[in-house]
Formats: sequence, C-alpha cells, structure tokens
Amino acid sequence: MTSGELEDRAVDDLKEFPVEGACTVLKQFRETNLEHVTNKSAYLCGMLNVRTRNCQKEDQVSQAKGPDEAKLKTVLEDKEQLLREEVERVRGEAERRHAQDQEEMRALRREMLEMTKQTNKKSHEARVTAEKKDEAIANLKSMLIRAEEAADKLTTQLASLRETHRREAETTAKTRLYNEFLQ
Repeated sequence: MTSGELEDRAVDDLKEFPVEGACTVLKQFRETNLEHVTNKSAYLCGMLNVRTRNCQKEDQVSQAKGPDEAKLKTVLEDKEQLLREEVERVRGEAERRHAQDQEEMRALRREMLEMTKQTNKKSHEARVTAEKKDEAIANLKSMLIRAEEAADKLTTQLASLRETHRREAETTAKTRLYNEFLQ
C-alpha cells in the first residue's frame, strides 16, 4: 500500500506522530492481514489512536508509580489471545459462510440445469405437436382437394346422367306418341 492510497487525514495523523512511533505503527500496519478491512485509512487512524492512548497510559503509569511490566505483559498477552481468538472466530465464520455460499451456488446450478432440461423437453414436445398438427392440416387439405375433385366428377356424371335421362325420356315420349299415332 502506498501513501497515495491513504486518505489525507491518515497521512496528516502520521505526520503529527513521532517518527519512532509512526514507524512502529506502520510496521504493525504492514504486517496486519487487511483482507477483511474495507477502509484501510480508518484502520490506520485507529491504530494511531490506540498507540497514542497506550503511550499516554504508559506515561501516566510511569509518572505515578512506574510500569508494572509483569502486569502489562499479562494484559498484552490476554489482549493478544483475545485478538487471535476473534480473528480465528471471524475466519471460521467467513469460511463457513463461503462454504454455505458455495453450496447454495451448486444448488442453484442444479436447479437451473433441471429447469433448462424441462424447458428443452417442453420445447421439443411443442415442436413435435406442431409438426403433427401441420401434418394433419396437410392431410385434411389433401382430403379436401380429393373431395372437391370427386364432387366435380360427380357433378359432371350427374349432368351426363340428366342429359341421358332427358334423352331417354324424350325418346320414350316420342316412341309413345309414334305408337299412339300408329294405333
């Protein structure tokens, strides 16, 4: 991380800090795992504030009765242990959430695959049904054409039969008239 990536207030706070203390804080900042930190400038400012408070407390303690190194070491070790436990808890929670998210993604992929299969199946069924309907329509059109052709033939035959019947009736009438005339 470069100073250009830090917000101005973090850079200003660093400038106001003593060189030795600033170097110590920057070293701790560099060694810290910042993957979970979204605002690194605010995190650095927090580290500077903690360092300032600790220095003030150390000054007060040393002015009052001097530091109790054993007690400070115990407190620091306790704090360090608490931080480690918190880091592990957060890491475990993150890993659990990640695993949960991965499982949900796999379930969604399976669901999408199943939906795609069903959609493809229904699409295929619709295509087959449409093809069958098109075939049935073609068959009906063919039957209609044959029926029209048959009707045309029957109409022609009926006309021919009428003409033949008319001629026979005419011939019969003429024959009857002729026979009556002869009698």
